[in-house]
Amino acid sequence: MPSLTVVEVDELDQLLSLLAEEPQSEACRNAHEHVQGARQYLLGAMLGECQLNLELARRSAARIPDHDKRAKVERVLGNLLNHELRL
Repeated sequence: MPSLTVVEVDELDQLLSLLAEEPQSEACRNAHEHVQGARQYLLGAMLGECQLNLELARRSAARIPDHDKRAKVERVLGNLLNHELRL
């Protein structure tokens, strides 16, 4: 299984930008907060916390009312969650 490296920080940044786009729902704001936390934990080498925040973001994303936005967010989060977290 491929490892999650700093390269994935770009994916997290793109995801943060997508979640910040209008229209924003409460679910988008919650997912944004969790992705932001995951990014910080990844950079701080706190891999368990990063994984947890990605999972919480996935749960929040499931409630995003905009179908296209929800699908994009869920796809990226799914890809990130399928990586084995290693530095």
